[in-house]
Amino acid sequence: MPWDKERFNTLESRILATVAGRRPIVDVPYYVFTYDPGLELICLREFKDLHARLRQKGVQAECFSLAQWMIDTLEALGCLDES
Repeated sequence: MPWDKERFNTLESRILATVAGRRPIVDVPYYVFTYDPGLELICLREFKDLHARLRQKGVQAECFSLAQWMIDTLEALGCLDES
């Protein structure tokens, strides 16, 4: 399955519309973007680029890896100790 640039562009448009107040939100806005696992490296690059574009437009955004966050949390809880 190839990278779906149109769907990713839709995500970016929705984020910008939310920030501009053109899309209703109830709380802190967040977005879920599903993708084929084989496209992981492309997805990471696209999200880093999106993060940079949002920052250039004055949008406060955070970009982080849920996988790394999970590993860090499990290590902090001692769940990954080899003992």
